[in-house]
Amino acid sequence: MTNTKSEIRFGLGAIKGVGQAAIDDIIKDREENGNYTSMLDFLQRMNLRTCTKRVFEPLALAGAFDTIGDVHRAQFFVETDGTIFLEKLLRYASNYQMAKDSKQISMFGEETETSQDFGLNFPSCTPWTSLQKLNKEREVTGFYISGHPLDDYRLEINSFCKYGLGDLEEPGAVKKLKDKTFNLAGMLTSSSIGTDKNGRQYARIMLEDFQSKREFMLFREDYAKFKHFCESDNLLMLTVKSELSRGRDGKSEDDYRLTITNIQLLEKVMTEKTKRITIKLSSAYLDDALIVNIEKLIADNRSQNGAIVRFNVFDLEQTTNVFLTSPEKVEPVVFCKELRKLLNDDSLIGLES
Repeated sequence: MTNTKSEIRFGLGAIKGVGQAAIDDIIKDREENGNYTSMLDFLQRMNLRTCTKRVFEPLALAGAFDTIGDVHRAQFFVETDGTIFLEKLLRYASNYQMAKDSKQISMFGEETETSQDFGLNFPSCTPWTSLQKLNKEREVTGFYISGHPLDDYRLEINSFCKYGLGDLEEPGAVKKLKDKTFNLAGMLTSSSIGTDKNGRQYARIMLEDFQSKREFMLFREDYAKFKHFCESDNLLMLTVKSELSRGRDGKSEDDYRLTITNIQLLEKVMTEKTKRITIKLSSAYLDDALIVNIEKLIADNRSQNGAIVRFNVFDLEQTTNVFLTSPEKVEPVVFCKELRKLLNDDSLIGLES
């Protein structure tokens, strides 16, 4: 995995189960014979003594073959006749290399056998979702590689969440927020249900965002109201209030607790909370083409009960701001999705409730 500068961010050694011998063989072959051009090219060249199923599987889960381009991750694990496709690929590699060793490959070096010659057909299936891919990456590396589950909701999080979970780890943070209500967003990574001494159920949930994680509790009526959200991998926005715990004097940070007052699925936050969309535009980069494109977006997403669209046109040299409001309201989800593509900068878009 490399960044935009082709610098290595995560090497093969970061993948659990991929031994050093397999890594050395892959790198050596690539240096001597060039980059792999397809999945079959890799199978034909791989060292089967070191690249076993125990190595091949975590490589596929981590996305090591994504750039090859002719196989997506879900295909490796399609099962037919009790065998997953990954195992069939390994069988193909073994048969191919045995045939090559037996000189069944043309003496001129032309590879006359194809995947079909060995009875190998790539299965059709639905690609994994972004969240599925990320969770698999984390299983075999301990972290997300190709993105973060919350990436698709950065606009909502930046607009409606003043604090992140990491901010609450600062000494005295929860105490300083006494009686304040605010939003937090993250992925629910684990939950457990318990019963108190009076026989009433409660939930213990773990929320994780880009930087940190924190445990929250749901008791009594709150548990009954929000228990349907307590499923792992749910992407949530919590509305919480910092309160003094009953019977405490408030002198210590531990005397305060965060009470959940509302929970929303992040995928519904934009529709349910957004009343106004503000678009920041620099006069230096404002041209007719951009204006026409934004006008078309507004026309295509017109909604009587939608969000107001406001423009903040600013001039950095003269430090002036002009605010304009569109006469038409828009359905915010599709409008913002297309607007983000157009502007290519989420910082230029703001949502307000």
